[in-house]
Amino acid sequence: MKFLSIVVPVFNSGNYIARTIQSIIESIRGSEKDVEVILVDDGSTDNSVKTMEKMTADLNNFKLIAKEHSGVSETRNLGIRHASGNYITFFDSDDIFKSGYVSRLMNDVKDSEPDFVIMDADCAELHHTALETDDERVSLLESLLEIGSFNCSAGPASKFYRTDFLKEHSIKFDPELVMAEDMMFNFDVIKNAKDVVIDHFDFYEVLESHSMYRFKEYNLQNELVFNHLLSEYFSDMEYSRTIRPLIKLRLTGFMFLLNWYFDDLIKTGKISVDDCANQIKRLAEDGGYTEAFSHSEFDSSIGRKHTVFRKLMKNGHYKLVLRLNRLFWKIKN
Repeated sequence: MKFLSIVVPVFNSGNYIARTIQSIIESIRGSEKDVEVILVDDGSTDNSVKTMEKMTADLNNFKLIAKEHSGVSETRNLGIRHASGNYITFFDSDDIFKSGYVSRLMNDVKDSEPDFVIMDADCAELHHTALETDDERVSLLESLLEIGSFNCSAGPASKFYRTDFLKEHSIKFDPELVMAEDMMFNFDVIKNAKDVVIDHFDFYEVLESHSMYRFKEYNLQNELVFNHLLSEYFSDMEYSRTIRPLIKLRLTGFMFLLNWYFDDLIKTGKISVDDCANQIKRLAEDGGYTEAFSHSEFDSSIGRKHTVFRKLMKNGHYKLVLRLNRLFWKIKN
């Protein structure tokens, strides 16, 4: 059995997969016997598979799995099923990595074998923390959203998971989500983990930007599914304070829809401002967003424009928000 499984989902990554594979090879040099690399191709139609086959033909610790296209969540989940390492992590097919993380992980887990390791925390010292209460879990969720006692990214980059823990609890990436599936994965990890090691070791470098900030038909449905999952997630928790992660995610989720779904519908004439105002009012009331509009503590993180929108929507001025947002984008463009 290997110590670490690295799962890399690949889809039409021909422009950069060679760079990423070479970076992995160099970053695990000297630790090859401890690491397996699982490249999972998600039905690429470019030269990704040929490049991977050529580069890994003589590397016994690399495994290439090909499947029909079904999205990044199913691709990562297939990697989990094939993983044999004690721990597992996920690399994107367009990023690069510095060496040292394998030995660092070995040191982090040698005494306790934690379920979860965070290696991109902005903390000076290593912490091993038990997750025994929901208040402790919510505190860790706050850190993933950069509103906690320390901050780290919300996705799987620079995170390591005990493989048997994921399999025992059937923790998977949700294929219903096109966006935020990686965040929801970590939320499920935190809900089930008994402990976490929090460390800072800078090895993961994101090179390509994959901005989701553009109009897509699925933006609304994705937010509805995500918000429903969040509601279910927190419904059976016992906590003694306001669930700040839920409030922040609802604020940012609603502002995302204003900018990257509803504004485009108005701009293209697919819906009138009046009809759109009625639609977002129902969405806010039915989805629990109106409660979030009453909270001002995240105004500095959502920005001035969205702070104004939050205050207006708190008082029911949805049509005015839509008109102001349309004016903002006209001026900006």
